[in-house]
Amino acid sequence: MEKEIIEKTLEWLVSKRIPNPLSVTLTVKQRIEGQFRKSFSSKVDKESLSVNIRHFMNRLNKSVYGSSFNRYDKRLSVIPVFEGNDLIRNHIHLTLQRPDHIDLVTFEKLISDSWLKTKYGYQNICVKEIYDYRGWLDYQLKSKSKGSNVSCFIDWGNLKITDVVG
Repeated sequence: MEKEIIEKTLEWLVSKRIPNPLSVTLTVKQRIEGQFRKSFSSKVDKESLSVNIRHFMNRLNKSVYGSSFNRYDKRLSVIPVFEGNDLIRNHIHLTLQRPDHIDLVTFEKLISDSWLKTKYGYQNICVKEIYDYRGWLDYQLKSKSKGSNVSCFIDWGNLKITDVVG
């Protein structure tokens, strides 16, 4: 049953192809020390990580679209997926739209700057062009280190698909 759900989700995402897609892997700080007491630290959970992704995307959209982000709700398309467990460091795989007016090197810098300004942003960031869209989405949805439920590892609250390539 779970395999069927993952396959249907994959088919749906493939049908909503994002223009100029990039594969982006963002690593996450595993713990955050308390502001006042160094001995207090909190482990990252999916809810706080989802808030962090929203903060990251707001920063990135603002740096790409300026005031049009707020005024006209212009946003980049993104498919965010959580990954990690007790054995694998928490990280996020994104399928992210690269805007036409920004070259890859400049956009990589914007991604890095925006991610590192978030609470859980960690310096290991990997950005690559996608040549096999379905293959990348299949990799994003692999269940090896995510648990058994597809609805738990896709960040549906931050998923945004605007312009679709036919």
